[in-house]
Amino acid sequence: MRQLEFFRTTSFRWAVAFATVFAVGMGLLSGIIYWQTARFITRRVDTELRVYAQLATREPRLEANDPLQRFFESDPEQVKIAGLFDAAGHPLAGNIRQIPSGLPPLGVAGELKVPPASGTPRIQSLRVLAQRLPDGRLLVLGRSMSVVQAIDEIVRAGLLLSLIPMLLLALLGGILLSRGALRRIAEVHGTSRQIMAGQLNKRLTVSGGNDDFDKLARIVNEMLDEIERLMLQAKGAGEDIAHDLRTPLTRLRGRLERAMSACSSGPDVAATLGAAIEDIDQILGTITAILRIAEVDHGQRRAAFREVDLADVVREAADLYEPIAEEKGIVIDLRINKVNALRGDGDLLFEAVANLLDNAIKFTPRSGHVEVSIHEGEQGAVVRVKDSGPGIPKGDFANVLRRFYRGDRSRQTPGTGLGLSLVASIARLHGFGLALDDREAGCCIEIECWQH
Repeated sequence: MRQLEFFRTTSFRWAVAFATVFAVGMGLLSGIIYWQTARFITRRVDTELRVYAQLATREPRLEANDPLQRFFESDPEQVKIAGLFDAAGHPLAGNIRQIPSGLPPLGVAGELKVPPASGTPRIQSLRVLAQRLPDGRLLVLGRSMSVVQAIDEIVRAGLLLSLIPMLLLALLGGILLSRGALRRIAEVHGTSRQIMAGQLNKRLTVSGGNDDFDKLARIVNEMLDEIERLMLQAKGAGEDIAHDLRTPLTRLRGRLERAMSACSSGPDVAATLGAAIEDIDQILGTITAILRIAEVDHGQRRAAFREVDLADVVREAADLYEPIAEEKGIVIDLRINKVNALRGDGDLLFEAVANLLDNAIKFTPRSGHVEVSIHEGEQGAVVRVKDSGPGIPKGDFANVLRRFYRGDRSRQTPGTGLGLSLVASIARLHGFGLALDDREAGCCIEIECWQH
């Protein structure tokens, strides 16, 4: 399929277009050359016919054959015809025995088509001139235009013979141009995917030739510089706020714990302090999740990629959440099939599966069912977490991947709205896909571990 990309590139199409224009131009040039050559030969033939006719007219006392003998003296290829007829039209001399029909007016050279004789493949074209002599005889002089026909055949044959090599050269040139263009485009695709994966420091390659690709690459690189600067400012501001909030909140939580431990004013004060600590824990959880997502989005964990057995990761996550599920009477159905190992960060993949399990257990009613499975798909392993809860509306799946978004069904459930955002960031870091399967009841989310 990659070979067919040559024939779909703009460079190849331009090469074919230029070859077509060149072929049309060559055809026009050959036509003009042929037309000018035929016109020149025709003028020469007409001049020759007029000269011999004028000589015969000026010497009326010549014998019957004299006007023709002089005309036939220079005819080694036997392309001339001539006839001398009396006033009644009877032949007197020459190699034609009757006056041809369709003669041009007297004294004017014109074209005459002669039907093909036996063994002659085509109609012959003649230039003919008829002249009345002073004694009343009719002199008919003519010359075959076979030379012009031969030139026509040569030009046609030359065009046909040069057409195939010219098209082959055009195709070869188009392929060579396309290969260069495809190589540059492949570099752009690769760099763009790295940038999309979070490596904002990557830039398009500039070859130094100052061609259109280089000019475009410079513009895109300048745009990426500005985008990176703005994104780093925005991320930096959020991370700075999170860091600044975490320290005082941690101190406040410690003070509240000490106050609750030392408190002897009654259960109401202790309950109030406990609720305040829970609120602080939720705020700290949100801040920790924000910093975790920022760390993943920066791509800093990609250096720790190694061979990971995804089946072990899924099994460990299911074992971790099984006690929590049992408290709600939820059954975790674990279905693990053998899959190929893949490169990735085992800790982050565990965290992604754990977040999906946490959401599934959180939104599944008591005595519900959660299915966790892993199987080998067409493009790689697929981790599937399905629950018997209310599910996510199809049109809301893109929104739940945004930070802090909480749908109507989850507003009364504890949480930060960052769980699926973290899963999406981990999947994006690994180049995996995250999909919602809404064909069945409940919520079914799949991590598609595509191999690259």
